[in-house]
Amino acid sequence: MKILVVDDDKTIRSIVEVILEDEWEVLLAESGEEALGIADAQSPDLIVVDMHMPEMDGPATIAKLRENPKFAKTPIVFMTADEHTADPSYYASLGATGAIIKPIDPRTLDSKLRAFLSDS
Repeated sequence: MKILVVDDDKTIRSIVEVILEDEWEVLLAESGEEALGIADAQSPDLIVVDMHMPEMDGPATIAKLRENPKFAKTPIVFMTADEHTADPSYYASLGATGAIIKPIDPRTLDSKLRAFLSDS
């Protein structure tokens, strides 16, 4: 399984990569713009996008990804520290399948991500 992790914070990208690298082929992008190119070239099974990034934020990145028919049904998950926006309908309105709340729990991240795959 191939996952694309998009976050402008290098530490977060590295942590997620270490947590998932035994079970996933992990692709990393530091911006929404970079993510669009990687996603198009690599066709990940799941995409995780930070909500707040400079220039192209998470919602804009997801909107661009969803414009590509290749990603119409791909699970795309926000990664955010904004617990107050935990309403699934909010994320769905932005084109996302759901959200992972930061800080990331290394013990449950893999199973949470796999649940998004099985729900799609």
